[in-house]
Amino acid sequence: MRPAKKKSRFRDSKRDYREIAYKKWRSAVLARDGHKCQWMGCKATTALQCHHIKKWATIPSLRYCVPNGITLCKSHHTFIKGREEQFEPLFYKIIISNANNKRHP
Repeated sequence: MRPAKKKSRFRDSKRDYREIAYKKWRSAVLARDGHKCQWMGCKATTALQCHHIKKWATIPSLRYCVPNGITLCKSHHTFIKGREEQFEPLFYKIIISNANNKRHP
């Protein structure tokens, strides 16, 4: 008899990148951000990753909310690793600024 598996409080936090809802969220974030890294001064259009501003594992209600995502190149996404919360206000400012600029060409 096998021992029972220990339940993780983040059991549902594992991402399935093939999931339709995740693919739709990622496509919407990339489209909104013009398929380029949103880091100030970065012009990268390849090796793009969609970052959840509020963490995927801890706030499930925002997992597929487009305003909770921002496009970063792999380099900048790696740079913020472990310091995500520090960059939350900056990322929201970038998203708001971009939206305002699109409304007022």
